[in-house]
Amino acid sequence: MPASEEFWNTYACVFAVCAIKLVVVQVLQVRCHLAGNNLRQKEDAGFFLAPVFQMLLVATGPATSMEFEARLSNNVRNCVESELWCALIAGVCGFVCTPPAVAVLLLKVWLAFRFAHFVFHIVIPLQPFRAICWIGGTVVLVFFAYTILEQKKATLIAFKDTKFEL
Repeated sequence: MPASEEFWNTYACVFAVCAIKLVVVQVLQVRCHLAGNNLRQKEDAGFFLAPVFQMLLVATGPATSMEFEARLSNNVRNCVESELWCALIAGVCGFVCTPPAVAVLLLKVWLAFRFAHFVFHIVIPLQPFRAICWIGGTVVLVFFAYTILEQKKATLIAFKDTKFEL
């Protein structure tokens, strides 16, 4: 039996928030590039709208250093490495399994861990809190993966008995 409507509504909202968070970080990256004239591509040098973007993104002042830009890039990479996998695994779990009742709560907890990870990575760079948040989110991801394996293990067992013939 597939997941409940509550699961899917929570899933949709959780990953919509993640998408918005990622866009905010990417806009901050562009702001850093514009502030430092750190042009990534050669065609950016003659971009006639660059001053407009600089004005719209207030590309001056604090949080425009190359160190901050590197931190933003690392956060984007971390989002891609962690959040997309959780979206995939939780989505597969909801589609092919009957997630436990706690799954909706875990999606919300996972989002809280990811948002706290963002805060401790970008806003208040602080360890070990960032690592603790990453571990918490990873535990939730493993929970969804384990749920799939637990409910679909017969598929793996049946596969070992399959004979392949040419």
